[in-house]
Amino acid sequence: MAGEGECQGTLTVRVMLAVLDTNHFSELARNSVVGRVLKVRSEERGAEALTTIVNAQEVTEGWCALLNRLPSGESEVKAYSQFRHCLELLMQLPVLSFDLVARRT
Repeated sequence: MAGEGECQGTLTVRVMLAVLDTNHFSELARNSVVGRVLKVRSEERGAEALTTIVNAQEVTEGWCALLNRLPSGESEVKAYSQFRHCLELLMQLPVLSFDLVARRT
């Protein structure tokens, strides 16, 4: 019998993580065929999706560049709606930091 504070055994928990890069995130956000396949495969495997702060920056800069080029009007309204959707999706995901270890890899 184990004493107080001692463990009788160990429990191994395996977690599958899916780190989304900019391309994967964009496919999910657009709900493209590739994005839908990625979503189904991740769900089937029980993978937890997350992204990086670098991806968040790239996505945001890409949308800002597009929005700055668009003339005022209907296309601008649609683009802002799509940008909002991307921001909402980003806010649902855990975001990995960028640190010295990440910089070396």
